[in-house]
Formats: sequence, C-alpha cells, structure tokens
Amino acid sequence: MGLCLASIGDGELERLLFKRLRWIVLWAGAAAFLVVLGNGLAAAPPPPAGTNAPVRAVSLGAYAVAALLALIAVAIWLYSRIIVRRALRDRLGYPMPCKGTVRGLIMSREGGWVLRLRSEQGRWFWLTGSSQALAPMRRRMAALSPGRPYRLSVTLTYYPRSRVIHEVAGMAVEELDAVLAASQRWPVAAERPSYACRR
Repeated sequence: MGLCLASIGDGELERLLFKRLRWIVLWAGAAAFLVVLGNGLAAAPPPPAGTNAPVRAVSLGAYAVAALLALIAVAIWLYSRIIVRRALRDRLGYPMPCKGTVRGLIMSREGGWVLRLRSEQGRWFWLTGSSQALAPMRRRMAALSPGRPYRLSVTLTYYPRSRVIHEVAGMAVEELDAVLAASQRWPVAAERPSYACRR
C-alpha cells in the first residue's frame, strides 16, 4: 500500500515519487536480468544429441517473464503519474462531502489507508486517507466489542479526483444484535398477491 496517497501535501507526493522510483528500479532491474539470461541461453551452443535439455523453452520463458515485469514497471509509472497530477488538481478545489457505510478498512504501515465505502446513493467508493484523518473512526471501532455485528456510518469529506480523505466529520454506530434477534423472533410472512384489480 505504499503507492496509495495519505494526503495531497508536498511531503506525501514526494514520498510517493520516491516509492515509485524504488519499485520501478526493482521490477525493471529484474526484467533486465531476465533478458540477459535469455540472451545467454539463446546464444549457448545446442545440447548434445540425445539430451532433453529445454534450453530454448527456458530462454523463451525468461523473455516472457521479463516482458511481464517490464509491464508492471510501466503500470506503476503511469499510475503514480496520474495520481500525482490528480492530487495537484485537487489543491485548486474543495473537498466534497459524502455519507455512507464503511464496508472495509485496510491498514498500511506506509502511505494511505484504504477505505471501502458504500454511499447512501448505493455507489461504491475506494478512498485513501492518513491514519491521522481516520483516527476518530479507528478509535470508535476499537471501542466496540469484538465479534459483535455492527454497522458503521460515517460522514466525511474527500478530494474527488485523487479520492483522498480530507476529514471524518461524523459517525454513527448501529449494533445489529437487536435487529438480528428481532428478525429471528418475528419472521415476516410471505405477502400474498392481490387480485382486487382483476376483472
């Protein structure tokens, strides 16, 4: 999750760009090593007659894996370039409000935490935010009893282009124990079709 933004500040953008450089060097370096390995295998003398050494197959496999690693490096470069441009554009505007139900939270040691949210309009959002911005929600979740079902509704503001959370303005917790117990105690009867308008 080091490639997710925690904020749109200068320090966070510099951290993302440095992280991008490290990942690109890693994947591109591995791809270059495999290309050299594939070239060496392709230039090697053919195996003696009667042996089953799959030199050509290994060489082609090295080229294929190298192409995949190079594609990953290009995808990381494109993603980080797009997300940085969106964050810079978000600085020119104001964060938007959103209210919905939290469906998941992925913590990260570096970069932004990933929040899955379902809005009141039924839309699904993947948002990122810093641990400081999500601190009120984390404290509220930590105070709940483990293992008990609940629904956490939040009201927050986020930057629409980069999908970075600016602030958690409010939240409400609904414990679902009573709702589940009531639904089991009072089963809803099947509704019979009405024929009042039938002639």
